[in-house]
Amino acid sequence: MPVDHLADLARDVFGEDRVTIEDALDDALTTAVGLADAEAEYGGAGVLVTGSVVTVGEARTLLRRD
Repeated sequence: MPVDHLADLARDVFGEDRVTIEDALDDALTTAVGLADAEAEYGGAGVLVTGSVVTVGEARTLLRRD
């Protein structure tokens, strides 16, 4: 599914202000972690990465760098 179509579906469910598109996985993770940290006053938010095993493995590697 093209990212723009998925984003449109997500906007219908979550609203315009809660959907962000990033071109690269590292940028997406940085944005997602920043948003989760900003919304989680007491650490009650997280980031869920989905996709192929390769994508999830790459995300895990990128997140461990921090």
